[in-house]
Amino acid sequence: MQICLVSTVRGPLEEIKLFVNYHLNVGFDRLFLYFDDPMDPAIDYLENEKRVVCTRCSKEYWRDNSSEQLPPISHRQIINANNAHGKARSEGFAWIAHIDHDELVYAQGSLKTLLLSIPENGNVIRMPPLEALPVVPYGETIFSDITLFKNFPHQKQIDMAIARGCEKAFFEGEYFRGYHSPKSFLRVSAPLESMGVHRPKLKEEKDGTVLISSSIKVLHYDCSNYTAWKIKWLGRLNGVGTSISMRENRKRQLEKFSSVFDLDDEHMLFELYRELHMIPKNEIDILQTIGLLREVNIDPNLFEPCI
Repeated sequence: MQICLVSTVRGPLEEIKLFVNYHLNVGFDRLFLYFDDPMDPAIDYLENEKRVVCTRCSKEYWRDNSSEQLPPISHRQIINANNAHGKARSEGFAWIAHIDHDELVYAQGSLKTLLLSIPENGNVIRMPPLEALPVVPYGETIFSDITLFKNFPHQKQIDMAIARGCEKAFFEGEYFRGYHSPKSFLRVSAPLESMGVHRPKLKEEKDGTVLISSSIKVLHYDCSNYTAWKIKWLGRLNGVGTSISMRENRKRQLEKFSSVFDLDDEHMLFELYRELHMIPKNEIDILQTIGLLREVNIDPNLFEPCI
């Protein structure tokens, strides 16, 4: 059984290297990477890695694949995922995962063994997110110095955390800063209508065709250091990463970023990052005791080149 992954990527070369190495090491046989910047240096770096297929998302690419000159980021992701799905089907892959470059597929056990255990009628495997909690603001990469991850909370856990004084862990009542909805693995042979950012749309969806995995998660390194946070929200403002489907809490984060950024005060911007994404040690201890934080220690060797 062969499995593959598709991602629309834009980021520092070192982070792309780590993303690629990790996923090859955990069992993916092919990575379909669509580079938002057609001149990204990672494309040349990966030129001789046959397990990675790099596509330059140039003006010509969008002319051939979209009615828009530059679609919004979510549309770009879906177009690219559909393109990769076609390649995966023609090449005989069994499963395809669709994630972002600031995410890692994390399996509790062998990824392929877990996928082999899926019933034949299971066509979509939903991977719940675990959101990275930064403990230092200036990690070397988005994956550096991260071992604590937020579990998506039940309301009782939220009430308990707030009652015990964990106010800084929440922003306008929400625990996660990024998305809530699981990402997905799709059985390539399934009757697909269209790939999605989080979930593919099937032509036929019966009971048992969509499953929630308890053993496969997505580690989401959303804004896991100050630099990545600043780049992400600047992209929302300048049109490079414009999103048309942000929930209200995410829009409020953008509004706060925009208002502080306009003041041209780096210290205030840094303090906003700390306010939004970092949690005091005393609150971390409480969140761990009530199950809202879990420790995930990734073997550093998984980020090394996979020969």
